[in-house]
Amino acid sequence: MEIIEQNIQSKTGNPRDCEDNIVVTDDFACIIDGATSKSSRKIEDYTTGKYAGIIIEKAIHQLNPESNLSEVVDFITEFIRQKYKAKNILQELKENPQERPAASMAMYSRYRHQIWLIGDCQCRTNNIVYKNDKKIDDLLSGIRSLIIKLELEKGTSIEELLKNDKGRNFILPLLEKQSILQNNPDVKEFGYSVLDGFDVNKKDIKIINLTGDQIILASDGYPKLFNTLKQSEKYLEKVIAKDPLCFRIHPTTKAVMHGNLSYDDRAYLRLKI
Repeated sequence: MEIIEQNIQSKTGNPRDCEDNIVVTDDFACIIDGATSKSSRKIEDYTTGKYAGIIIEKAIHQLNPESNLSEVVDFITEFIRQKYKAKNILQELKENPQERPAASMAMYSRYRHQIWLIGDCQCRTNNIVYKNDKKIDDLLSGIRSLIIKLELEKGTSIEELLKNDKGRNFILPLLEKQSILQNNPDVKEFGYSVLDGFDVNKKDIKIINLTGDQIILASDGYPKLFNTLKQSEKYLEKVIAKDPLCFRIHPTTKAVMHGNLSYDDRAYLRLKI
């Protein structure tokens, strides 16, 4: 594997805040997207999303190069679980899924010659973009967009909403509850997979068999994934400039809040394989 270009950027502009991560070993290449925390819990002074990324990176460095998808997911899950046990928080997190460190991941396996999308990361190969979006996010993004449109009709300005996102406030109780859906095999339409130290619903993982010699892995901080970092960044800049509330061009569950650079952290990795 050869890294052609890469980028990682915090939505706030402060690298310490970034919950995305890039990990490249001799056998695996990964984008890790730590889930935005819906609670005030911190572990070792890290947000749960950042802590998840740190632990998963450590697990990746210990993987068997020939592991298949199921083995990789099980190893990382058990690695995280052991951290919970060591901190005596396993039972607490089992009962309160909204408190769990969690992350999505786009992983390339050199031995398997596959890309695995666990959660809502994305990739591009042979000019085809593959996503693994969560239906619950699409639903909540739509609801948030509706609330913002209603506020604008009432006369609330975009500047006011960037400081106080009433659409986000409206859906926040649902965002806090949606963790019930993660890795839940009993939820058909709105279930999704994440790495959180508990059994992963592997049916929600997308597998891409590769034929080309270049791949791009990225978090969902990029609204559209192009063949180069420059193109991907340029499109993001265009979206932010035209729709900082993120309710028209690229509806999301959060805006580019006042003082921030983007609506989400982002990571981009282009490799020759």
